[in-house]
Amino acid sequence: MIKKFLAESFKDVRSSKRTDVLHDAIIECLTTINPYMKDYKWEVEIGVEDGYQLPKENKRKKKFKIDIVGRCKKTNDVKICVLAKAMNSSIGKNFQNYTNTTIGEAARVMFSPEISRSVEKVLFVSFYPRVAPIFDRNGVVKGLERSAMNKPKIDHILNSQYNGVVRVVDVPYDIRNIESMSCVDDFYSIDIDNIEMEAMRIE
Repeated sequence: MIKKFLAESFKDVRSSKRTDVLHDAIIECLTTINPYMKDYKWEVEIGVEDGYQLPKENKRKKKFKIDIVGRCKKTNDVKICVLAKAMNSSIGKNFQNYTNTTIGEAARVMFSPEISRSVEKVLFVSFYPRVAPIFDRNGVVKGLERSAMNKPKIDHILNSQYNGVVRVVDVPYDIRNIESMSCVDDFYSIDIDNIEMEAMRIE
């Protein structure tokens, strides 16, 4: 399912349907590679009480939406949270923002009064091509970039802050014959190779 999603991931990049397919594909990957996760009750786009607090004068409880949660079927407690991204073009210039977002969202989950005591795993799952296109304003490929070379490593920070509960899960893949593609239309249906699925194995 994830391979099919990635093959069409350049289409309708802001579509909610694209997001729905990504969420379903991630759940399928996690439960296939980690059979124990089949015991969770899976839900998508769940709002939980935010670890960021509002001023006391504001009585409203701030909510933070999590892409995917896995609950214990017996207690309904949230055991796993997944925050997902599927990046496909001009990735390098956005990696710093993605990294800052990851650190902030980790705090919002881990300090949530609603789930912080029960959550056992928080996974930031990112799918991205090892070599990605850079498009100009007209959708013409103006260059290719080796994505992973620009991705900041923050595992040591997250491990220090959260003792291994929060993890970055990078799942790179190859776009077949990317060198022959010249415009965004060429990427609407692509062939995918060498997906790093082993990264989805969570002990």
